Amino acid sequence: FFRIASPSMRSSKQQAGLVRWSGTFCGLLLFYMAWSKWFATGIATGRPLTSQISTPEAPSQQILGSPLSTDLPTPVLKKTASHHRPVEVWFVRPGESRHNLIPRAHCEIAELTIRDPSLTENGKAQVRRLGTNMLGSKIPMPGLLISSPLLRAVQTTFGVYSADLLLQHSLQVRLEPMLQEVNANSCDTGREAADLTQDVSPGERAVLDTTRLTSSWFVKAYTEADLGAKEAHLARRDTEFLEKLRQELLANRSVGRVMIVAHYGTLLHLTGMGFDKAEAREFL
Repeated sequence: FFRIASPSMRSSKQQAGLVRWSGTFCGLLLFYMAWSKWFATGIATGRPLTSQISTPEAPSQQILGSPLSTDLPTPVLKKTASHHRPVEVWFVRPGESRHNLIPRAHCEIAELTIRDPSLTENGKAQVRRLGTNMLGSKIPMPGLLISSPLLRAVQTTFGVYSADLLLQHSLQVRLEPMLQEVNANSCDTGREAADLTQDVSPGERAVLDTTRLTSSWFVKAYTEADLGAKEAHLARRDTEFLEKLRQELLANRSVGRVMIVAHYGTLLHLTGMGFDKAEAREFL
């Protein structure tokens, strides 16, 4: 660019050629930057963040064309200075589940009969596509997989990464009660480990870490009627989960990326963002 502005340029023809070359170069550079940020259909990437576990300056107000309420909970993830290599954290929401097909007006009645619902056939197809996109985009395998113990989250995890693939990489799926959905409805209430593992294959059962599931892990410490107690409990729960994760990552710096499978309400409290079904977002 200095040569273009230099008075020693010999001819206007040379100058025009360099201008065209510079414009082409800038255009290609911008295209590469855009392509590298949005690299797979079906995978939404969070905005670049400054810490190992942090959050955008403000919650997104629109996800995949679905307007979200502006009355969002304060995200628990905070920006903190870090001089270490950042860890990629992928948050994933489960695919479509049986209770998602029930009209909202009838949810209260249906909740009496649907407990810990499974993915629908469409939901299973959604998470398979997500897994294909992630593997096809050459996103390296996570070093740590953590999932809500609700069945739809477990099925989503295995839909993205099969049990055989996890065995090849000597990985387990950690079931974490602090990632269960925030509501006290029947569809958001889990089951004891012995019951849950009956709904997965023997191969999947072999890579499930259920050591954190007590006999009452699914019992909520609040009711839907007491909103204040619910929000206070969730704030403590999310802070505890993230602090434990931070300490674990500090103790084991070889973990380059983490995949966390949780639910709409849980992810909304953690990140301040709404997730569509079978959507993945990356945070640094």
